[in-house]
Amino acid sequence: MLRKQLGKAIVGLLFTVALAACSGNTGSSAVGGKTGGDAAGGAAGGAAKISTEPINFLVYSNFDETSVDFDTVFVDPVKKKYPNISLKLMTSKDSKIDQLVASGQVPDIIVASVLNLNVPQKLGLLTDLNPLIKKFQFDVTRIEPAILNEVKEYSNKDETYGIPYTSNFDATYYNKDIFDKFGVPYPKDDMTWDEIVDLAKKLTREADGVQYHGLDPEKISRVASPLEVSFVDKKTNKATIQAWKPAYELYNLINSIPGNQIAKDLKYNKDNFVKNQTVAMLAATNILKNLQDVPKLNWDLTTYPQYKDHKGTFGVAGARSLSISPSVKDKDAAFQVISIVVSDEVQKEASRNGIMSPLKSLDVQKTFGENLAFMKGKNIPAIYKLKPSWRKISDYDDLANPIVQTHFIDITTGKDINTIIRETEEDINATIAKEMAK
Repeated sequence: MLRKQLGKAIVGLLFTVALAACSGNTGSSAVGGKTGGDAAGGAAGGAAKISTEPINFLVYSNFDETSVDFDTVFVDPVKKKYPNISLKLMTSKDSKIDQLVASGQVPDIIVASVLNLNVPQKLGLLTDLNPLIKKFQFDVTRIEPAILNEVKEYSNKDETYGIPYTSNFDATYYNKDIFDKFGVPYPKDDMTWDEIVDLAKKLTREADGVQYHGLDPEKISRVASPLEVSFVDKKTNKATIQAWKPAYELYNLINSIPGNQIAKDLKYNKDNFVKNQTVAMLAATNILKNLQDVPKLNWDLTTYPQYKDHKGTFGVAGARSLSISPSVKDKDAAFQVISIVVSDEVQKEASRNGIMSPLKSLDVQKTFGENLAFMKGKNIPAIYKLKPSWRKISDYDDLANPIVQTHFIDITTGKDINTIIRETEEDINATIAKEMAK
């Protein structure tokens, strides 16, 4: 976690760098030069008069962006609309964002998870986009509300610090061959956890010297996600893991199926489904890129299992958003980059290549996976059938998350769930108190 002192020091540095140059000498030009061009179609309704002088934006991503994805979603469509705008990508593999800023290279546009915007926020790298949204009549209602709500969580004044441009989903992946081997009917959309667990019991068997596992539920935070629970109460800075109890009980039930315990440390390993092919069902996040590399795996997917009293959602969606640094002089141009990336045209092309869109547009959604041969014949509608939910975000989630998993391992020892939850909350609260005292 980025410490408070570091954040304050770098925020001060930001103002110095901003006065000396724009975003680490990336060459962003100020508004007021030659103008021309219109707003991105489908995303912004107002006319955008953007400088025709060369503009160079440094885009920083905390994700392992491939050059192909970056060119397809960012570089090529932006260059088509604004030939004078150039985009350079840096990722966390190149440098950590705090190190980059400390060196004087302040990113212009930041790609970050909507569940972790507090990292660039602590570094002073977020700008309220509401004035630009209003200026260019950018229609935020095109975006799934729950995903946009995650962005809104980082402000107490309704500021919008980022625009989501990709989303994620959870699903139930299943191995048809294992189902066929044991004569069990395939899972269907809209099944509850109880129904999926019943299937898991029928599929957890040993055959031909191989132990097959009926269900891998990934991790406790994934199982708890549809409950819309938080790690920490943002007002009291106290742990809220007691609200996770239904998820703990469910996970314990799954792990208690004789032969179904995946690992003693409960460490998630997608290879047990993808490569080893000993898991009949995997309730997890998007693993399509992994499945693409295993053409002989006879798989399909259905909707993520649902709690009886929380139907209609697969849980909190991991999504990527685009933010603009305060040091950017030509924020109009930077916002046009975002508008283009979130336009229907670009989102459709990204969707065809298996990048899920945060847009509500059915026209965009129905293109998902069209360019991917391995997705032919798969139950793609299941990906969009359930809606994402959202949760409250606190400044200490990144501290609490690993503590949850550390204590959760105790479930394999038979320790009482109430004790595990209590000890988890005590550890989180003590850690937060220590952090706040620094």
